Amino acid sequence: MAQRGGRELGTLAAGGAGGGSAVPTSAAEAANAELKGIQFRAVTAFNRLREDVGRLGTAADTVELRRRVADGSARFKGLAAEFKERAASHPARDSSAAQKLLRDFQSLLRSSERLMQTAKSKEAASLPRPARGGGPAAAGAAAQQQQSEAERAEQERAALLEAQRKQELLSVENALQFNEAIIEERDAAITEITGQIGEVGAGSWAGEQVACH
Repeated sequence: MAQRGGRELGTLAAGGAGGGSAVPTSAAEAANAELKGIQFRAVTAFNRLREDVGRLGTAADTVELRRRVADGSARFKGLAAEFKERAASHPARDSSAAQKLLRDFQSLLRSSERLMQTAKSKEAASLPRPARGGGPAAAGAAAQQQQSEAERAEQERAALLEAQRKQELLSVENALQFNEAIIEERDAAITEITGQIGEVGAGSWAGEQVACH
């Protein structure tokens, strides 16, 4: 997050002011207190940012959450820049108290760099969910989506009814064709039987005629 700031703070922590003139204790304590105040705010911002980054990629990952992550990152960067500026003008930068504050903040910067790398990986691996209660625009989009879904459902219902109607018509047509085939077979059978009866009758009549002669 703040590699350059971390290196600069490392330089400040590694090197002291040398053997300069003595600095009043009150001035050094006031500068240390100021750095501690900035450090406290930075730690608070880091903890909030870490909680939000932990929610990335979960069901709580929304557009609003990602905006908070971006804002939290910017807030932390601003506090890091403020700490660096105050540390550079510290009247007793080589004192053990000041050096400890610099080392602690440098460690916090390294943690923030790793945190933001994690945030980038999570954001690249998934998409945020739509924010709940996102105002008129979101409400309009939701209503439009519902309308589209309703229209699609109605179209699917109409298509299903049409398919059922065609199936019923096809069934009726098949039944009619089957009945016609049965009728034709029956007529053919009746015709064949009638013909056979006629042939038998004709043969009998011919036999009787021969017997009479």
